[in-house]
Amino acid sequence: IMIFHFKKGSLLIGEYKIIKAILEKEKIKQYYLEVDYHNALMSYPDYLDENIRIEKGAVIREGVTLNPGAIILMNACVNKGAVIGANTMIDMNAVVGSKAQIGANVHISAGVVIAGVLEPVASHGVIIGDGAFIGANSVILNGITVGENAVVGAGSIVTKDVPKNGVVYGNPARFIKEKDELIASQTALNPNLRQ
Repeated sequence: IMIFHFKKGSLLIGEYKIIKAILEKEKIKQYYLEVDYHNALMSYPDYLDENIRIEKGAVIREGVTLNPGAIILMNACVNKGAVIGANTMIDMNAVVGSKAQIGANVHISAGVVIAGVLEPVASHGVIIGDGAFIGANSVILNGITVGENAVVGAGSIVTKDVPKNGVVYGNPARFIKEKDELIASQTALNPNLRQ
């Protein structure tokens, strides 16, 4: 951390959790916080939790819920009212539509589009169950439910609900089989990316 002292205050540059500890230790109540790796579309201090990672260029709109361990990678966009589960990764250039409900331990791969409900208005947002894996450049349409531990193959257009442990692929996505040990190993989360 770098600290610069001036007549009317100080400037601290460094990691938020270290600066936060200094502010608490010194009982400093009045300060201005600027964070360069969070987008300014909303009050990001709400998400300055050491258990949540938001990379530079990510856009998080108001009313989003990020649970502990959530990771939003560069240039991803999470829209109004979406909920991102614990230990879930939203990969580069993915778009999570308004009111989408994404469970825990989910991987949303690069370039995925999850439709929202605000325009056109839909009865409910996309629901993605715990442990699901959504392959790169897939599209999940309004109102779809992707079941727990399901797998959507890369490039798929999902127009129908996906059952728990189901594997779907194609345009439109079709049920291929139940998730087996091989598919589970190929879509397993990497704990090293969640540290």
